[in-house]
Amino acid sequence: MGMDLTGVLKEGAVGFGWGLGVGTAAVGGLHAMHPGFRSFMNKSGKVYLVCMITSFASAYCAQQEVVRQNKTHWRNSVLAAQERAKLK
Repeated sequence: MGMDLTGVLKEGAVGFGWGLGVGTAAVGGLHAMHPGFRSFMNKSGKVYLVCMITSFASAYCAQQEVVRQNKTHWRNSVLAAQERAKLK
């Protein structure tokens, strides 16, 4: 049984959306509230921070879906082995 890549990509896209929203809000909030952040970081640094938060959230959500699928596959294979053992 193979991996369901559609589910992994979907979860990665959901993580991308959450990461983009949270990253934009965090960097925008820091820019508005903290004068040191406003003067210390240039525009490309702020864009980099948003991109890093977004890519981390996307990779994390996709990885969690892979782990969930692996656990489900393992659980199903153990249950099938137990059923085979009962039949013997």
